[in-house]
Amino acid sequence: MSRRRDALRNRELLLLAAEEEFRAHGTGVALGRVADRAGVGRGTLYRHFPDRQALVRAVYDRRLDEVAVIVQAAAAGEDEAADGAADGAADGAADGAADGAGGGAGGGARDEPGDVAAATAALSREDGTAAPRALPPGTWGARLEAAVTALTGFQQDLPGLLTVIRATPEGLVQLAEVGERTLDLLSEPLRRAQEEGTVAADVTREDLLTLFLMVVALVESLPAAAVPAAVDRARTVYLRGIRTPGTAS
Repeated sequence: MSRRRDALRNRELLLLAAEEEFRAHGTGVALGRVADRAGVGRGTLYRHFPDRQALVRAVYDRRLDEVAVIVQAAAAGEDEAADGAADGAADGAADGAADGAGGGAGGGARDEPGDVAAATAALSREDGTAAPRALPPGTWGARLEAAVTALTGFQQDLPGLLTVIRATPEGLVQLAEVGERTLDLLSEPLRRAQEEGTVAADVTREDLLTLFLMVVALVESLPAAAVPAAVDRARTVYLRGIRTPGTAS
């Protein structure tokens, strides 16, 4: 039993270390650095995660577990906990974008001049378009937005995860599984938000993937310093767009 506890502890240490290394150096960081940060040997790392893709997938799944807690807390009426977790994810994303600007392979946003920078400035400009007002606490629309904010937050916080997962044929299968799990996670909040009238009735759970794909594109293509504002604006415009008339402004 003690051996099993040690194995679970080492796995958790490795996942925490991987998040820190991915955030600081990108998903292409040497896996030996992950083992060193976790305080375990290379053999222990590879017993738990035979390759980079397995480690990245586990990190992604761990973050989905955290979002599941947010959704479950919301379902229990613990809106303060859900909102705090979502705010923490967004704050961590902003910090991660600043810290990870020099990340390695798969490390996310690149510093590129020219048209990309101009497009970023246009996307994130303050043009008088107000953010949608907050939905009343306790509504399922607010809970759905908390979950979506957390999901987009960790996409921004740990860029490159999906790029690594989809790099092989096996990874594409895993990516489909990850996408399905994400949609399953959001299905209940979406259904209930539509029933209460805060989200448009014609929005499907597959529609929610478009925002996540937009965030991936922004993180992978824009200068790191521009990513937080661009992601925030994309999320704001998107969430306003799926609300029912009368709740969008």
